[in-house]
Amino acid sequence: MDKKYSTLGKHLIADLYDCENVALLDDEAGLRKLVADAIKISKAHLVDMNSHKYKPQGVTVTAIIEESDSSIHTYPESAYASINFYTCGIQTEPERGMELIIKTLKPKKVESYGIERGNKKDMIISQIPTKKKANPFGFSLLLDLYDCNPKKPMTDLGQAYDFLDTLPGKINMEKQAPPFIFRSDEKKYPELAGFSGWVPLIESGIQFHSIDPKKFITVDVYSCKEFSTDTVIKEIKKVYNPKDIDDQFLYRGIDFK
Repeated sequence: MDKKYSTLGKHLIADLYDCENVALLDDEAGLRKLVADAIKISKAHLVDMNSHKYKPQGVTVTAIIEESDSSIHTYPESAYASINFYTCGIQTEPERGMELIIKTLKPKKVESYGIERGNKKDMIISQIPTKKKANPFGFSLLLDLYDCNPKKPMTDLGQAYDFLDTLPGKINMEKQAPPFIFRSDEKKYPELAGFSGWVPLIESGIQFHSIDPKKFITVDVYSCKEFSTDTVIKEIKKVYNPKDIDDQFLYRGIDFK
């Protein structure tokens, strides 16, 4: 494999059905603590956290960690939660954090995926429902961008911020707050020098991570409302001009019974 694609990452995705701990699904403070505990047990390092309590019910919690990000989206009325846990490098154990979340929420059924990000082409996740009983609870677009050649340097903070700030409006989403973005610790992780950031949406959120030495970027868009994947990819090409894109689109919360 070409060294320029050696940007190893683990991405765990889980859909939790018929959760017995329904009260926690609508407890914003409790879910923030659960996500923080899951990050800690995974040997990852929390940088910042954002959460939103929906009316009449439901919560989104998104955490940026030094190693990438973690998020949870809940639908108490359906006893359902969707979980995302993405970490770069080999020092973390996101499986332990996912296990803690599942154990705490006590679902009767779990649909889960383990994805290798950034180290091979043609990212594929198998998701073939035998019977779709209801509309999806969410929509998830995962993008790995290789050999990026933006007009401005990869290290340009304004470029990354503006991308996160303007993309929601172009896919008809509403921001909860301005983007949060930070530079990774280049002394601690020189091979992962780049930006990590997210913009919280009323509909869920967008995560962004770059690795400057590899000219590599990941962008993940999760929403409870359908959006144009073509528009997302068009905007990415306009700003970051990647030579290759691996993409995967998932319907989240499909009941496979």
